[in-house]
Order: sequence, then C-alpha cells, then structure tokens
Amino acid sequence: MSTPQFANAERFPDADRIVVAYPDDAMRQLRLDEATSVVVLAHDPKLDEPAIEAALASAACYVGAIGSRKTNVARFDRLRRRGLTDEQLARLRAPIGLDIGAETPEEVALAVLAEVVAMKYGRSGGALAQGSGPVHVPR
Repeated sequence: MSTPQFANAERFPDADRIVVAYPDDAMRQLRLDEATSVVVLAHDPKLDEPAIEAALASAACYVGAIGSRKTNVARFDRLRRRGLTDEQLARLRAPIGLDIGAETPEEVALAVLAEVVAMKYGRSGGALAQGSGPVHVPR
C-alpha cells in the first residue's frame, strides 16, 4: 500500500487525485474505463493478484503484469484458483512489454509503453519495415 509519506501532493504536484490504498481498493475507487491502461508492477502476489482481478473486472483497455514466464505460469494458476476464467485471463498481458531486447529500467518502460500503445490501437507492435499496409492508419 502506498503511504501518505510517499503518495502526497508535494511529491506529485500535478496529480488530479492521490489515492492512498491497496492497489485493488484503489482500482475500485477510480473509474477504470476503455481509455485506462493498468500495469501491475509490485512483484508481490498479495498485492498483484487482487489488483489484477480488480483491473480485469473493469473496462480497462489494457491490463498487464510484470514478471518472468515462470512467475506468470504460477500467477495464472493462482488467479484461476481465485475464480477467474480463461476468458477473463485472456485479457491479461503477462509478461508485459514488446520484445525489443530491453535491459535497463528505461528500456523496459519503453517496451511496456510500446505494447500499451499497440494494444490501444489494435496493432501488432511489429516492425513497420516488415509490414505491407499503410504506416499510419486513419482513426
């Protein structure tokens, strides 16, 4: 859970709202709509899995979780035991990010955001040089 010590207006002066709550409670307090992307990064099943469950119950256009393939196999098993269906879990992107060879935290962030944008616009995230269609698709 974030604490007022770290989640405060002094540290985030441009924030419209600061929520101090466990991730799943925060997601229920916020309006997660089709324009919302949720990326779960805590590396703690006690925090991650309730947050993922809450995000998957929302209209969020993207729900992703960090972790290795092995971590995510175990995570999917635990989420099934919590009652999530394969249809619900199909919305969960895990491990997150496009395969760009990311090593540094900044590169990992870029890989994750690239996947979020690709999903938002229904694109594959593949190299433009490999495609044959238009580079820019009118929306």
